[in-house]
Amino acid sequence: MNRFMFYKSLYDRELHRKEFLINSANVPIGILTALVVVCAFLLKEFNYETHYQWCYFLFLVFISLGILSIILSISYLMKAMNNMFRGFKYYEIPHLNFFEKKHTHIMQSYKPNIILKNRAENEFEEYIIQNLVKFTDIHTMINDKRSKQYFLCRRFLVISLLFFIIASIPFLITLYETSLSQ
Repeated sequence: MNRFMFYKSLYDRELHRKEFLINSANVPIGILTALVVVCAFLLKEFNYETHYQWCYFLFLVFISLGILSIILSISYLMKAMNNMFRGFKYYEIPHLNFFEKKHTHIMQSYKPNIILKNRAENEFEEYIIQNLVKFTDIHTMINDKRSKQYFLCRRFLVISLLFFIIASIPFLITLYETSLSQ
């Protein structure tokens, strides 16, 4: 494989990664929605007049930690999706007219010496390779940053889920207490 094909394949890979990262927001959004519904249900249906004060305290602590985890997850999701309203600056390969003008300019500079025509083609290919390397590096840094943000978003989703599971224990205890007293 020559250098041009190698760098082009890396550039294409980063473009595919970009598309994958754009499309991977659907699952965290769905999970966030479900967790907000669970949180709302637990908050609405909890018996705040329980005789077990430790249940009330534990419930509020773990619900609060779960809500905090949801907020952190949303913030990381927003960073991953659009860099907190700033957007991501991906560089695209310039229009073909630009490259054609550059090619013509390079060929004109070597025109007096026909023997150097091969050198002109190599110089043009080197110019394209330099652009591919520069754009691929930028895309890689952006995609790595987005991947990290999605990872942190998912991590806080799992943490939030665990807090809600733990908060459901005092919820179930007070639910059982309420059913016994009726």
